[in-house]
Amino acid sequence: MNKPRIFGIGFPRTGTTTLNNALSMLGYRSLHNPHYFRKNQLNGCYSFDGEWDALTNFGEHIYPQLDECYPGSRFILTVRDKERWIESIKNKNRELSYSEFANKIRISIFGCQKFNKSRYSYAYDLQMREVKEYFRNRPEDLLIVDWEKGQGWKELCSFLNKPVPNVSFPHDNRGKNTELSRVKWWFYRIYYFINERCKNYV
Repeated sequence: MNKPRIFGIGFPRTGTTTLNNALSMLGYRSLHNPHYFRKNQLNGCYSFDGEWDALTNFGEHIYPQLDECYPGSRFILTVRDKERWIESIKNKNRELSYSEFANKIRISIFGCQKFNKSRYSYAYDLQMREVKEYFRNRPEDLLIVDWEKGQGWKELCSFLNKPVPNVSFPHDNRGKNTELSRVKWWFYRIYYFINERCKNYV
């Protein structure tokens, strides 16, 4: 019998990188926003090969299909104050240009390619309502966490039945890490660009 998988279904900029790092520190093979899985998802495939235990920054709106493909899985919804989230994701969209593939991902999540406050706000509220309603009778399968409120190891480890590690909780992508995050983003963008170009010549 396959062991339960873990899916982080919070929107980008809600602490999904923090969740990925925390899961990795707990011993899970966690993948953060795997583009090769995103491509399958956009093509209507919700079952993914490979050695992994958890996916973060992934499955924001396809959690019912993931739930169907991976029975017994656990879902973690990262949240934050909506106005702070809107400001954060607006700045992220303003800072960087995106590839056609990244645009497709944003359209699939938010319904638009460029930032629109009204649409993003609506998408955020809709996500909160629908996730809570979907798991209404299964509270043991859903954890809702807000890292900005000081939640961390206690809530996560209790949900996953793991002992709390004797290390600090790995908060990531805070304001002081903006420059580092930008460098990481450019690295991955160049990597995926080269990878896609190579595929075209195979």
